[in-house]
Amino acid sequence: VRPDARVLGTLFVPAEVNMVYHRDQLNEVARKLDFKVVALAANTSADVADAALALTSQRIDVICQLPGNLTAAAFPSIAAAANKAKLPIFAFQSSQARYGAVVVLARDYDDAGREAGLLAARVMRGENPGKIPFIPYSKTKLILNTKAARHIGLTIPPALIKKAEEVIR
Repeated sequence: VRPDARVLGTLFVPAEVNMVYHRDQLNEVARKLDFKVVALAANTSADVADAALALTSQRIDVICQLPGNLTAAAFPSIAAAANKAKLPIFAFQSSQARYGAVVVLARDYDDAGREAGLLAARVMRGENPGKIPFIPYSKTKLILNTKAARHIGLTIPPALIKKAEEVIR
């Protein structure tokens, strides 16, 4: 989608351990692949809009938004800043595709909930939970938002569109 991109921007919440972990993982992988990451902190929902605007002024090529509770709740302000700067958002929470992320690669919480329900039913039918192996939910879903891409003047390659499980037009 953006093969020329070298600088990724993201917001993170220092109080959310998962976001700090994912920021560190993103930095590690980016370094190995010769990308640079610009990560700005936001501590409250009021901070997110200002931090998103600040992020878009940092000469980044794309926003690669890490998953987190605060940034998910305030995602529309991240999308607004990205739209204003004509920057695509790559995200990891499926709902963010509907709010302006161009590319989302995410676990689907509905599918994961269904799988958990099936496990619960096994236990309710008498199966010993200690004998059920732990299997992390790992199915991911590629979701593309071609409408958001068009809005910022970006074309998504047809080959990628064919691979997507969902396309928002």
